[in-house]
Formats: sequence, structure tokens, C-alpha cells
Amino acid sequence: MSRNKMPKNTSRKNSSMFFNTVETLSSTIFPNVEFDELGRIPPKVGCVLTSSLPLQMSIFFSGLFFPVWLCGTYTIFYYKYWKLSSIYRYIVALICIAIPPLEFVRLRLGYSGNIRERVPELAGSWLVVLLLLLPLVLFLLFAPGCRLAAMEYPLHGLYLILLLVHIVTGHIAITRMAKYQTKIYQLHKNAKNMAVSNRAKNK
Repeated sequence: MSRNKMPKNTSRKNSSMFFNTVETLSSTIFPNVEFDELGRIPPKVGCVLTSSLPLQMSIFFSGLFFPVWLCGTYTIFYYKYWKLSSIYRYIVALICIAIPPLEFVRLRLGYSGNIRERVPELAGSWLVVLLLLLPLVLFLLFAPGCRLAAMEYPLHGLYLILLLVHIVTGHIAITRMAKYQTKIYQLHKNAKNMAVSNRAKNK
């Protein structure tokens, strides 16, 4: 029984550490938003839709474009492999291996966070783009040792545009969504305090 419980505990600890790290980075980038209070908001509160349509459209088009980018990049890398230096061979290969899981995490967190109006997931997707995907794509596009082929310029250029759109629209959506949910939380907190005080007066 103890052997079966240990992996669950370690996975819970790892997930809590991941969400704490995302929350710390999000609080640093968005200093006026209290992320620790957003998870306490009751579900289905209010009638204002704070999801971002431009962000959702960018995520949708990214999901359609990424398989094209992946197939084109892998095919071109296969043909130009021996033209690269030994260092750039390993660097570009590692980047091509690292981008697909990062893109999956970005699309998954961005889609669920925007549709369900969950600020931590949306902030996690935004941080994946800003801190991981954007530097990797910029390296592929502007590093002189990569020796870009003619087809790589539109592939990496369109991918870069989609990431920049995600950064801009995601920042606006996170700020607006977090401020609105914080106001709703404060209203419910004040309503509970008033209810408690009224009960104390009636007694």
C-alpha cells in the first residue's frame, strides 16, 4: 500500500511546486493582481464574459498551423543537417525536440484558461510563450549558423507572429480577467461579512 501511495504524493508535490512557481512569476509580472484570491471565487458568478476572442482565435490558428510548421521544419532540417556545423546540429535538433511539447502545453493551458476564465492556467500559457517558445523561435530565425532555407523564413515568420499575438492578447486578457475576478471576490467577501454581522445583531 505504501508503494502505491508514494508516487501520488510525489506527483502532488511536483504539481504544487509547478503551480507555485507559475503563481510567483505571474505575481511578479502582474503586480496589481492578487492571484491567491482568484481560486476562492465561487463558480458561475456574475454575467460578464471576460474571455478574449482575439486570443482564442490566435490559439485556434496556432493549432492549425503548428503541424505544417513542424513537418516543414523537420523536413528542411533533414536535408540541411550536414551543412550545419557540429554545434548547430545539436542545438537545432534539441530545439526541434523541445518545441512540440512546449507548444502542446501552451495550447492546452491557453485554451482551457481562456474558455473557462482561469487566470493561473492562462498566465502559465503566457509565460511558456514569453520565456521558452519565443527565444527558441527567435534563435531559429536570426541565428547566423542555422543557415535558413527559403521556406524557413515564412514558416518561422508566421509562427513568430502567432506567438507575438498570443503575448499581446494574453497580457490584456489576463489583466482584465484578473481584475474582474478580484472585484467579484471582494464583493462576495463583503457580502459574507455583512451577513455575519447581521446575524450577530439579530442574536
